[in-house]
Amino acid sequence: MRRAIQSHEAWIWGGSLVLTVLTRQIAFGLVPLALAHGRWQRQQWEQRLVEHSNRWEQQWERWLVEHSNRWEQQWRIQQHQIFQRVEQHLQSVQPTPAPLVHSPQPAVDAQVTQLLAEVGSLAEQVKQLQEQPRSHLSIQQQMAPLVQRLHLLQEDWQRLKLQALPHLEETQQQLQKQLNQVQSQIDKFQQQLEKLQQQQAAVSSQPCQDSIPPRRAGVGVFIDGANLHASARDLGVSLDYESLIPRLLGSSAKRAQIHFYSGWDPKDPQQKAFHEYLEQLGFHLHRKPVVHFANGGSKANMDGEMIVDMLVSRYGRVILLSGDGDFLRALQHLQSQGVQVEVAAFGQHTQWEMRRQFPFVELSRMLDRGREVIPLPAKQVPSA
Repeated sequence: MRRAIQSHEAWIWGGSLVLTVLTRQIAFGLVPLALAHGRWQRQQWEQRLVEHSNRWEQQWERWLVEHSNRWEQQWRIQQHQIFQRVEQHLQSVQPTPAPLVHSPQPAVDAQVTQLLAEVGSLAEQVKQLQEQPRSHLSIQQQMAPLVQRLHLLQEDWQRLKLQALPHLEETQQQLQKQLNQVQSQIDKFQQQLEKLQQQQAAVSSQPCQDSIPPRRAGVGVFIDGANLHASARDLGVSLDYESLIPRLLGSSAKRAQIHFYSGWDPKDPQQKAFHEYLEQLGFHLHRKPVVHFANGGSKANMDGEMIVDMLVSRYGRVILLSGDGDFLRALQHLQSQGVQVEVAAFGQHTQWEMRRQFPFVELSRMLDRGREVIPLPAKQVPSA
């Protein structure tokens, strides 16, 4: 190998010398030397890489052999310790004597006696239920636990039959006879109950005059005092109910019922006098005292009461004096039930949907200006 390399180097040096002489340029003569030097360096690197890879592979195999031996020794030590602990535990446990086998005859006798007593009690309950007159719903409620108890007794009876003894044959026959009697009584009773239910269903399916709701009639006026008085005070319009209601209802005023809803302050004499004045006009007054909170707020909201009263009323025509949009859904429901719904309020303080969906009456055209409106408690005052 070395001879081949030396002859190869001799050829390179000779070629370089020849090129230098022929071209008379040293640079051309150095080209073979540069090419030979690069090839020599690559051979050196390849040789080093092979040496290092062999060395790393030998070290890795040596490390694996050493650690595998160590792990095997540790596992054998732990296994030996586990075996020692198991042997110590087995030596410490004392063998328990085998339980004595008793004859099942006394236990079976007790179970049969108890089962006979329960069957007799069940038969007595069924007999009492037949003799006492009750509604079919109460009978059905009391029958359910009896039937369930009968099923449990039959399950107990099947278990006793599996462990039957020769001396209990007569008792088993007696128990089976009683169970059959109770079952037949319950079957007859359930048949009677089903007939009663069918008769009542036939009666309930017939039309009844009392179940037909009364026909809607009359006019109901529902006034939201807090909303109406606040709007009137803001617009500077006076509220004269004595003249407003006849102008609003016309010929229907005589058969109309006026409902006025408002919160009130028991300590305010002006509000008390105003409410007495409305009662003299024939208004149905609905009011609740103002609730004051510790944070400075207050509440006297009657919207819920108004909505409920409107929905349960039987008026053929309903007139709402309020611009509050909280009543929109209630008015829509009344209209779907065939009620003639109208809204009378101040247009500037009325929700747009209420003005669009229902006939709207502008109250400012029916009222005068100048006289002061009595202030009523607001529905809700936020905390300070």
